[in-house]
Amino acid sequence: MYSRHEHKLGWDESKVGKVYKALKKLIVNCEVPPGTRLDAVAISNIMNTSVVPVREVLIQLEIEEYIMSSFNNGYYTTKLDPQNLSDQLDFIKMVLKNVFRENLYEHSTLVVLPSWTDYDLIRDFQQSFYERIAKASNNRIMRDLVHEYNVRTRYIRWLDLHQPERLSCIRDDMSE
Repeated sequence: MYSRHEHKLGWDESKVGKVYKALKKLIVNCEVPPGTRLDAVAISNIMNTSVVPVREVLIQLEIEEYIMSSFNNGYYTTKLDPQNLSDQLDFIKMVLKNVFRENLYEHSTLVVLPSWTDYDLIRDFQQSFYERIAKASNNRIMRDLVHEYNVRTRYIRWLDLHQPERLSCIRDDMSE
């Protein structure tokens, strides 16, 4: 619900928009350790807002499966599930390969690969490359799926790049 409004002009100026973007960024970048209780009152004090927008955002983040709720105990950040992340990666790779093959001739452009020593640059390149391929499909659902995948796996992708054997695999995949 809120994630569809993230890029609309002025949306992030609302209280709910500010809280949503701030909390989602903290959770996606794993700046809040897994299993941490998210206290609506404490968050509202930090964000200088009432508790109502914070509760709305916590409910939305639970719906989007970024956090989980515990009956009468509040909301908690979720633990990273390697199998789920692996499944998402396999799914997105399959979707992107299909889109790329179908649209290869219409949207073929020279792609310059980044320097393989700058991990942030590689991560950003992968993200923009995946989104450009999805955009070529002219399918909004596919673009949304790829965007959501990129958001959810940004931190994991950065960690992955710091492992030499994974960097080698990623380099080979991107070169292909």
